[in-house]
Amino acid sequence: MDNATHARTTTALHLRAVASFAVSVTAVGIAVAYLPVSGWIRAFPALGLLYVVTSSFTLA
Repeated sequence: MDNATHARTTTALHLRAVASFAVSVTAVGIAVAYLPVSGWIRAFPALGLLYVVTSSFTLA
């Protein structure tokens, strides 16, 4: 007897997750772009953002 429950992902949940991810990445990207520092200092958080985004796709 198999009583395992399976998680169902609806279209609305998927769209909400994609929209949330897009909004957050865009907001952080804009924030990094408008930091009042030189390009070398701005590149460090930009690379951190790139690392987080690629890691999330790898783990998904």
